[in-house]
Amino acid sequence: QLKAFPDVVVLQMANPDVTDQTLEVLRDFSQLRELDLNDTAVTDAGLPTLAALPKLQSLRLKNTKITDDGFQQHLASKETLTQLDVRGTEVPAKSLRAWKNAQPGREYLK
Repeated sequence: QLKAFPDVVVLQMANPDVTDQTLEVLRDFSQLRELDLNDTAVTDAGLPTLAALPKLQSLRLKNTKITDDGFQQHLASKETLTQLDVRGTEVPAKSLRAWKNAQPGREYLK
C-alpha cells in the first residue's frame, strides 16, 4: 500500500493502469522530488495534484495525454520543477522553451 510511505523522495509509477484518480494517493507525499509517470493514462485532470506536490523537481510524463493547456495552467509556473519529460504529448516545443527560459537550471526532453 503506497499510502504507508508518505516520505518517499523518488517514485516510479510508469504503468498503463495509473490514472488521474491513482494520483490522489500522492497528496500527502510532501517529500516527493522525482516522479515517473511515463506511459500512464494521466491527463490534464491529474495535473493539479502534481502541481500541489511542494518539492517536486523532476517529472516524467512521456506518452501521456496531457495538453499544452494543462501544462500552462498547472505546471508552467511551478517553481520547484526543474526537469521535465513530455515527449509524446501535445505540449509543443515553444511552450517548453518558454518554460525553460523562465527560470535558470530548467531542462526538458521533447
